[in-house]
Amino acid sequence: MNLVFTIYGMKFILPVFTNEPPQEEVISLKGENYFNLVKRVERLEAGIDRLEAENAKLREENAELKRCLGLNSTNSSKLPSSDPPSMKYPPRTSTGRRPGKQEGAKGHKKVFP
Repeated sequence: MNLVFTIYGMKFILPVFTNEPPQEEVISLKGENYFNLVKRVERLEAGIDRLEAENAKLREENAELKRCLGLNSTNSSKLPSSDPPSMKYPPRTSTGRRPGKQEGAKGHKKVFP
């Protein structure tokens, strides 16, 4: 579909892409109709600016939510019980010590009367 504008004798043809069969509409713009069209374009541009600002705000919110989804007990202060069951923890590394009381440590005994 082509949109044909005639402004003060000058003819403008704008292609409009739709799924409808092609046809032509002729719009003659003189005087006041031209100014109405300019006002409409200004309103549409203001709407576009508003939608772009809303889109930026939603993108920031989406990024924050994605960041929160990636948190678990290994990279935040969350408790390990809040991790999903499929969570794989990093393997423990050996310190070289044996489990239990270490050599040279003072023992504790209960004294019976």
